[in-house]
Amino acid sequence: WQLYAAAGKMELFMNRAPLPARKVFEFGMREHGKIVPFLIQFINTLYSMNEEANMRVMFDNFMNDEELKCSRELWDEYLKFEITYGDLPSID
Repeated sequence: WQLYAAAGKMELFMNRAPLPARKVFEFGMREHGKIVPFLIQFINTLYSMNEEANMRVMFDNFMNDEELKCSRELWDEYLKFEITYGDLPSID
């Protein structure tokens, strides 16, 4: 999973290419979609790209997964996300 995270971040920060960066992370999700540190790296990369809608979709998927919704780290990231981007209509 670390290879995918590093490659995605290099695409974003070195090549300034957000679309390929997101594609690398999405490809990594196929194999490593249940590994919490990888998911946090993906969330932080989406945060760097200001992709609020994609972050919200990812959090919705995590909260519907029985295995992932028990992760303290993902809940911490979700709280940071809601503090930064949240508003009253999005809570409903």
